[in-house]
Amino acid sequence: MFKERQTTQELGLKVTEGITRKQIEQLINFSRIDPEIAQNTSDRQRFASRVEFDKWRAAGRRIYVLEDPAGNLNGIIWFGKKELPCREGFTRKINLRMCTTTFAIRLYPQARGKGLAFEFMFKSLLLDSFHWGQVYPNIWLEVRSNNNPAVALYKKFGFRTVTAPDENGKILMVWHDLRWHM
Repeated sequence: MFKERQTTQELGLKVTEGITRKQIEQLINFSRIDPEIAQNTSDRQRFASRVEFDKWRAAGRRIYVLEDPAGNLNGIIWFGKKELPCREGFTRKINLRMCTTTFAIRLYPQARGKGLAFEFMFKSLLLDSFHWGQVYPNIWLEVRSNNNPAVALYKKFGFRTVTAPDENGKILMVWHDLRWHM
């Protein structure tokens, strides 16, 4: 069934930089109870507790959240400094030293299926570029190759697959196109 795409503004949602204490607790809870997050991410370990979250955040990630008017967490995006892993079987020629920023997105149940992910990615990337005074030539991510909605979203945004699936079914994708299409 086709669902009409909605905007964050129509739904009363906004993209903001940073994360509140309340949202951290919601993030930890979603990581524990959301089956989609458990199936497709390592968030159960990454966000197992406030201590684990603080360790993760201390690595210098820049966080953007999708929040409702009450400040509830509907989604999270983060950028972090991390080089693209060197793996066997790259399918495209990549300068690994140029890929130093990693990216991740999560939408939680109340925000899924509304067509918000692309807009959330776009706004977060613009905010991050503006805030830090730079545009990233190469952002990379890792995703399960069988997570078809995520792979399709990343391809629509301009990410390109650069590896075959590894032994865990994960692929690496790189974004290096500075032209976005909404």
